[in-house]
Amino acid sequence: MQIEGQTALVTGANRGLGRHLAKQLRDRGATVYAAARNPAAVDLDGVKPIALDVTDPASIAAAAEATGDVSILVNNAGSATSASLLTGDLADIRLEIDTHYLGTLAVTRAFAPQLGAHDSSAVLNILSVASWVNFPDFGAYCAAKSAAWSMTNGLRQELAPQSTQVSALHVGYMDTDMTSGLDAPKADPGDIARIALDGVAAGTPEIVADETSRTVLAGLSGGVGALYPQFGTRNGTPAYVIVNFDVLDEEAGAAYAAVAQQSIRSHGGHYVIAGPAPKPVEGTWDSSGFVVIEFPDMDRIREWYDSAEYRRAREIREGKARVTMLFAEGAPPEGLSRPA
Repeated sequence: MQIEGQTALVTGANRGLGRHLAKQLRDRGATVYAAARNPAAVDLDGVKPIALDVTDPASIAAAAEATGDVSILVNNAGSATSASLLTGDLADIRLEIDTHYLGTLAVTRAFAPQLGAHDSSAVLNILSVASWVNFPDFGAYCAAKSAAWSMTNGLRQELAPQSTQVSALHVGYMDTDMTSGLDAPKADPGDIARIALDGVAAGTPEIVADETSRTVLAGLSGGVGALYPQFGTRNGTPAYVIVNFDVLDEEAGAAYAAVAQQSIRSHGGHYVIAGPAPKPVEGTWDSSGFVVIEFPDMDRIREWYDSAEYRRAREIREGKARVTMLFAEGAPPEGLSRPA
C-alpha cells in the first residue's frame, strides 16, 4: 500500500513508538492525526493533534466524527501496569484488557467505515512478543496482548472484503519510557517504526521486527516445553556449559555478566556452580573464575549461544575478559554435581 497521500491516525502518538510512527508517516507524505488522551502533549510539527482515549467510547466517537477520511489506522496506545495474573489488582488487569484488546477493537470498529470508503486501506496493530509468550512479572499485559493477537487475526478476515489490510507488529523491548527501568537489550523505536511502516507498505500481515520475536515465534511449534523449559524438555537429557574466565576490565565484566545471565535464564539455563575456580580444576584450567550452567538439553545450549542476546554479551566482553567453555551432555561432569 502506498503511504504517500494517505490520511493516517496514530493512537498514543505523544511519545515512544507512537511518536516515531506519526513522525515517519508524516515524513513519508501522509497527513497524520496524532491522537493522545492529552493532545497538548503532542510536540510534532506538521501533524494534527486530536484527543482520543481508547478506553472511552465517547472520546472514540468524537475522534471518528472529527476526522472522516482516515485510510491508515495505527492502534498503538497501550498501558503497562506490571500486574501479575495471580496477585495483581483486578482493576489493573481490567485496564490492560480495556486498553490493548477492547480499546483497539473499539477504535477499529469506529474507523472501519472511513477505511472502507477508500479503494485500499490499512490497520496496523502494535502487539508484542508478549502476544506469544507470558512473563509472570507482567502477566496481565501479556494476556491482553495475546487476546489482541487473536482479535487481529479475526479482524483481518472481517475487513478483507472492504480491501482493508490488517497487519500485526511483534517486537520485544524497545528503548522507551515504558522500559526505562529494565536492564535488558532494547531496540531503537525509530528502527522499529521504519520496519513496521515498511511492512504496511508491503502488505505484510505479520511483521516480526526483532530477533527476540523471531526466536519466540520459532518456538511456538515446540509446545509448552519450548517456551517454558521448566515445564518440560525436548529430549529429556540435561546438558551443561562449564566456563572458566578471567576478567580484565571489572566494569565491562559486570556489564557482560548482567546481559549473559539474562540470556541464560531466557533459554532455560540456571547456575549449578559459580565462584572461584574449585580445587578439581586448579592447575588444569588457568583461570580465577569458574561457572557451571545447566540447560534442559543441548539444543537449548545451541539456541542460547547463537541468540542475539548472547552475541551482544560477547561483544561487551571482547578484549576485556578471557572466557573458555566446555559443553557436556547427560550427567554433570564428575565433581560438579548440584549442591544439596
